[in-house]
Amino acid sequence: MIQLKCLKIRIRICVEKDDGGYYAYCPELKGVHEDGASVEAATENAKESALVYIQSILEHNEPLPLCAEEVDMSFSLLLGKVRSAIFFKNKPIVKFEDLDISDLSYA
Repeated sequence: MIQLKCLKIRIRICVEKDDGGYYAYCPELKGVHEDGASVEAATENAKESALVYIQSILEHNEPLPLCAEEVDMSFSLLLGKVRSAIFFKNKPIVKFEDLDISDLSYA
C-alpha cells in the first residue's frame, strides 16, 4: 500500500471569454473543461475538476501527466505566441494553480 502524506501538483489553467461567461481548461489534463460566470468561478471549477481527475489517475495507478511550466521554447512556438498576441484580441488568461493532494492511501 502506498501512503501519500502530501503531494503538490502545479497545473496550468487557461480561461477564455465565452458566450455569456468564461470557459476554462487545463491543456495538460485532457479531460478538464469547465465554465463559470466569471474568470474566478471558471478557474475554481477547473481546479476542482483537475483535483478529481488527478485523484482518479492515482487511484488507477496511471502515470501523472507532465504539468511543467514552459521552460524551453522553440522558434516556431515563440513566433506563434507573438502572432497570437498581435492578431488575436481574445487570447486566453493563463493561471498556474497548486493542487494539494494530502492524506490519500492507494493500494
